[in-house]
Amino acid sequence: YDGRLKISYPRESIHSNEELSKKYPYSLLTIHPLRSNHSQNYHLIEGLQTVKVEISKDIAEQKGLEPNDRVRVFNERGDITGKVQILKDSAPNIVCIDEGQWHIFGGSVNQLTSHQVSDNGLGSTLYDCLVGIEKVNE
Repeated sequence: YDGRLKISYPRESIHSNEELSKKYPYSLLTIHPLRSNHSQNYHLIEGLQTVKVEISKDIAEQKGLEPNDRVRVFNERGDITGKVQILKDSAPNIVCIDEGQWHIFGGSVNQLTSHQVSDNGLGSTLYDCLVGIEKVNE
């Protein structure tokens, strides 16, 4: 590193991987849950026992999704199902899924994220993740 400011796009983004973004056009954010320390309290709080899939308004409009619709979020690494919540304010093409969810309650968002190491070699690449989303007919 030479100390100068540079734009650094994730390896998996609409800006850095155009071909992949045609298959998986949405950026996944894996957020730390407000009411749980990683995976510790999911079994205690009834409202947390379903995967919450928060999506930007533009995705809801494109896909015809409403709150509480069941959806499948997927990429080449795996998939996860959950219930939609629509974000009031967000950047476009954003999908947010809390980290730490138990398998028995729908599965971990880690099924979608990469095992690659960050560009500085000190962490994971949790925000280098593109996904697709589709409604699940029950």
